[in-house]
Amino acid sequence: MQALVIIVLSIFLSEVHAGRKDMTDLLDSAVRQSGLKAEFVEEDDGDNAGKTYEITRNLIEKAQHSLLFVDFWVKSNNYHAKKPTVQKRRQDYYDSIISQLKKHQDHDGDQPFHVRMIQKPDQLEADLVYSGHLKECCEIQENCKTVSVVKIAPPCIHAHFAIIDERYVIWPILSSGPDGSGLRRHGALIFDDPNKYLVNRLKAIYTMLDKVAQAYQPNTISIPAKSN
Repeated sequence: MQALVIIVLSIFLSEVHAGRKDMTDLLDSAVRQSGLKAEFVEEDDGDNAGKTYEITRNLIEKAQHSLLFVDFWVKSNNYHAKKPTVQKRRQDYYDSIISQLKKHQDHDGDQPFHVRMIQKPDQLEADLVYSGHLKECCEIQENCKTVSVVKIAPPCIHAHFAIIDERYVIWPILSSGPDGSGLRRHGALIFDDPNKYLVNRLKAIYTMLDKVAQAYQPNTISIPAKSN
């Protein structure tokens, strides 16, 4: 699995640090010393469909300190067409986040317990599940800004990732058709990063996004009509 970590970090660093040849040379020794562990969880059209939502939900439910999500918005028209198992696992994933926000309403740290940064183009369309989740986050944010913050920013990194308790990184592997009709979740890389080697680099990307981010407003997105 060490080879997998090196490959993924190489791809990541080549995008964020274009032209830095020295970065790749340092990867092997960094991974060996970091204690970073990775597992790839594959999804298919069978029992593993939506499995990474379930794994992420389990980590979210155990979170004690923080939840940080960075989304890269991709237009897709097929969320409602997913299998019932995937729909349930996806809904349960979002529900677990809301449950944690309600549980941590007395959070008084320097940073909000939950942050979601949405990298988006000028116009954003979202399905009912995602838009409903953002609406709930905003309602909680209105009552307690130390618990949850949702922001939007221009795209910076073409990837989604989540950081849970500044230790676990979830990196979904997604693809989509050119017309947005074929978003597919192939699985996710699950990192255990006790020494924060990857966590700190991803948080640096979040900080870069945060410098140009704006507060999310519910009217920022539109919901496309569901096709019959």
